[in-house]
Amino acid sequence: MHGSIDWFDKSEYIELEQSFKEQGATILPTHPVFNTAFDWGISKVLDGPRRSNDPLLNMHRIAKIEDLYKKGILFMATPWILSPSINKIIYARPLEEFWNGIGRSGGDRFGMAIIGYSLPEHDNYARQAIYSLTRNYQRLNWGIDYFGFRKTPLVLVDYKTSDKDIDNFKNNYRFIDFEKSTLHMNGFDHEAIEKIFA
Repeated sequence: MHGSIDWFDKSEYIELEQSFKEQGATILPTHPVFNTAFDWGISKVLDGPRRSNDPLLNMHRIAKIEDLYKKGILFMATPWILSPSINKIIYARPLEEFWNGIGRSGGDRFGMAIIGYSLPEHDNYARQAIYSLTRNYQRLNWGIDYFGFRKTPLVLVDYKTSDKDIDNFKNNYRFIDFEKSTLHMNGFDHEAIEKIFA
């Protein structure tokens, strides 16, 4: 939900291309990603019909990202990444579609895990989303058998080495029902994977 180093927004290039056409230019502006002789394996991040004003409509993913970065594109094209800061919610509009309906999700899943996320104070928006997801997961349809399937405990994976760190972690997640959870504080190892897919 934070973009990626292989995501590039084509919106500014489309505006530049339109400006060139309006001024009667016979050639299109060059661009290291969207107008170049190189084939980077470009595809849209999302397929299917979109609203005409959807900010993700022009978001593209580059399959050959290693080759692209070898070309030294610094300052000529930058990937779309929502940087970790307390102000990120202000400029996160292109990703708001991912959050639509998240408060209603979680109840219909049979398994859920939270890996390596300690709920820092500056991520209050994420706290609300995780609260809704876990609350729905642990309260709705818990213990009900669906054609032989039942919900498994919520798995929380992190790396905490002291009792104090574990207590702080649990305090951050105090809205979790730990009776319906499995805590794994040894990091993301093979045992964690086994617990996630148990």
